[in-house]
Amino acid sequence: MKTMKPFLCFLLLAIISQMTFGQNVIIYDNHKGEFKKPISPVTEGEFVTFKIVNINTFRYKVEIEGTMIDYVTQIPSELQTLFRLPPESVSASKTTDALNEAKDAAEPMKVIAREVSDEIRVASTPAKEKLEQTLKELTQACDAYILIAQKVANIKFLRVELINLSKQNWENYGKLAEKLPSLRARTALKKDYDDFVTAYAKAYALYPKAINAARVAQDTVKQKEIEKAEEKLEEANKKLNEEDFLKLIEDVMVLQEALQNSKYFEVKSAPIQMDGDFMEFTVKITPVQTNDLMPFETAQAFPVSIPARGGLKVDFSVGPIISFGKNSRDEKYYFKLPETTSAVKDTTLSLLNNNNTISPSIAAMMHFYGRSGKTSSIGGLFGVGAGFQSINDVNLSIIAGLSMILGKREKIMLNTGVSYLRIERLKTNQYIDGGKYYPSKVSISDVTEKVFKPSFFLSISYNLTRRVQRN
Repeated sequence: MKTMKPFLCFLLLAIISQMTFGQNVIIYDNHKGEFKKPISPVTEGEFVTFKIVNINTFRYKVEIEGTMIDYVTQIPSELQTLFRLPPESVSASKTTDALNEAKDAAEPMKVIAREVSDEIRVASTPAKEKLEQTLKELTQACDAYILIAQKVANIKFLRVELINLSKQNWENYGKLAEKLPSLRARTALKKDYDDFVTAYAKAYALYPKAINAARVAQDTVKQKEIEKAEEKLEEANKKLNEEDFLKLIEDVMVLQEALQNSKYFEVKSAPIQMDGDFMEFTVKITPVQTNDLMPFETAQAFPVSIPARGGLKVDFSVGPIISFGKNSRDEKYYFKLPETTSAVKDTTLSLLNNNNTISPSIAAMMHFYGRSGKTSSIGGLFGVGAGFQSINDVNLSIIAGLSMILGKREKIMLNTGVSYLRIERLKTNQYIDGGKYYPSKVSISDVTEKVFKPSFFLSISYNLTRRVQRN
């Protein structure tokens, strides 16, 4: 059992390392407009993930297309709803106006209460004392309502502030985090709302009581002023409650949670396995219209290609080939006449000097090499060549050797190796160089035959490719 533990640990580490090193993440900094590090080739079979950082996804819609799959970052549905709200400045202005109206409704009650207190000092009656007591309770209820109404209004202002923060084009998430206001708990926000409802109900119930007390005290002026203040408070409360406060609290919680999450400043594609010469991502960044006052930004779209490394690659090319050396040239013979013309039978089979230093031809070549992910690779080649004879007399050859492949898409091949050319050689089993033969019995064209001989060659060829997208 003890011997199994080290083995299991080793196996676990192997799995983790495979998962870790088998992932390749290409990181693009949207704010700086550059990659975190140069794009390096990815080994065939490994997975590639494209990641964009320092981009405000509340403000930008980002699409990453890899091969045939689209990866789209979606703003949460709750936040999309928030962005369709009326302009935040209008909402904040209405809330401020409603608070001012509530204060205007509460202030006259204090004035009336002081006036009643002054009148009681001069001439006290039970009706006026009852009115004084009622107004005291009402002013206290109004003060409590104004205080809690300000807290509830702050919930609206907090939402406006969070929305405005989310829409700005921040350099990175850290800059946004520095500006985030103090976060509120859901229970605290709910308590403020419950207290707001209770405070309004208490104040609203005391207005009829104060109106009735003024009527009993036969003070019609104060009765009308209280009735007018009651209408103002009711109107102000309606404006404060134009938006559903429970939904308002939910909006604030969603925004707070989203803005605390740095992942909203990143866009990451699903991993795609490298299989081919290149992995290509097409990135499209589209600004979301968040405010009519903000300047319009144009969409960005750019491709990102990641070259593959490893795996066998086969290419074909065509180009001229030049062979060198003695074995690249034909041996041509002639009958050398003797010095005396009477001895025709003594003609000598002699080698004709071939002054060609090279033997040109054209070849179709197959190149096989491992992908390096760079602009150059070394590989092997095999091909078939044809000399520049007439169509009826094609002189085929076989070539093999090494190639240097230059380029990634359109490639130039520098080739060298051994070419096996079909060249003329003396039939050594029948004829001898310098031998005496009768021209009337032996044709000069019969003394040689076509044989394959190896020679050194150099070549440059071109590989014409076409783009094929894999499904």
